[in-house]
Amino acid sequence: MSDWPLLRDAFDEGAAHVDNTTAGIADAITRVRKDGAAFRGGARRLRERKLRRWAEIRAHIVERVWPEAGQAVIVDPREAETG
Repeated sequence: MSDWPLLRDAFDEGAAHVDNTTAGIADAITRVRKDGAAFRGGARRLRERKLRRWAEIRAHIVERVWPEAGQAVIVDPREAETG
């Protein structure tokens, strides 16, 4: 991933930040291949953090837009059963 401050902030775990050169990209590929488990673990932690944050934001929005919902459970469509 490009080594820009914005991307470093947004993807602080599970990503190899590189300068956009052939050598930089090759180095990142080598690092990820060498320590893939650490990158996968970081990506998993980052995903969980972002999902929790998005759920908090969603709850605040629902609270503002639909205050009569009170403590109602709002189901994330990705978690709803299909069938």
